Amino acid sequence: MLDIPRMNKGFVARRKELHILEKCFKSDLKRAAIIHGFGGIGKTAFATRFEQKMGEYFDGTFGMKCTSSTRPEDILTKVNDFLIMNGRYELSQIINQQVSFEVKSSVLVGILNHFRFLIIFDSFEDCLSEDRNEIQNPELKAFILYLLNNTISNTKVIITSRYDFDPMESKLSESIEHISLSELHFPQTNWLMNNYNELATLDLQKKKQLYDVIGGNPWAVGQFARLASVQGVDDLLLDLQSLKKELIEFTLLEKSFSKLDSDTKKTFSLRFSL
Repeated sequence: MLDIPRMNKGFVARRKELHILEKCFKSDLKRAAIIHGFGGIGKTAFATRFEQKMGEYFDGTFGMKCTSSTRPEDILTKVNDFLIMNGRYELSQIINQQVSFEVKSSVLVGILNHFRFLIIFDSFEDCLSEDRNEIQNPELKAFILYLLNNTISNTKVIITSRYDFDPMESKLSESIEHISLSELHFPQTNWLMNNYNELATLDLQKKKQLYDVIGGNPWAVGQFARLASVQGVDDLLLDLQSLKKELIEFTLLEKSFSKLDSDTKKTFSLRFSL
């Protein structure tokens, strides 16, 4: 049950990161992972690609897109629907009863420890505080902490976020893997370009020129291809204002930009004269 988009084709690179996460989960060294990186870098695609790569290892996968209004009750309700689809009715038997949320959470954890599920919380940055260091909603913060602190076997959790953070508040923080996704290098970006009709037929020199201008952000490459289908590659290279505007709005939001490391800031500043 995935309420997030799954990339069934066109995924490139990230083999090292996929291998790290697979090793961490299969060995039970880690119970959860924070997949972080700025907008458009491919965090959701990475999470769903991992789910596909693991094949039958997990008994089922639950994924939901988080928003600033996401509450623990919302998660519990959606996870319950997922469990019912997988033939587990223990939570549904009490979810509408007059019992505390703590009891319901305990029942959920018991199920997750017994079965090997993959839980994906996507776009979690919307749930973070203004300084991006912690979960803003106290009830959601307590629920995620309880979930990660008590789901000690079988089920694994992936959280994707533009910003890295510590959901365990330094308690058992070694049980959480943190994987940063950076820009693709040119060879991987070249493979990605081949997925777009507007870019696949370009010669290698032109692709390198394009890479030098927009870099290896998968979202930016896709947006360039979309705009190039109307404007043409050469004309768009000469006038990147339309792409620049969308890239700033989606990828380089002011707060997001302030969180980037100095080298990445320098790279984008040179490319787009921010």
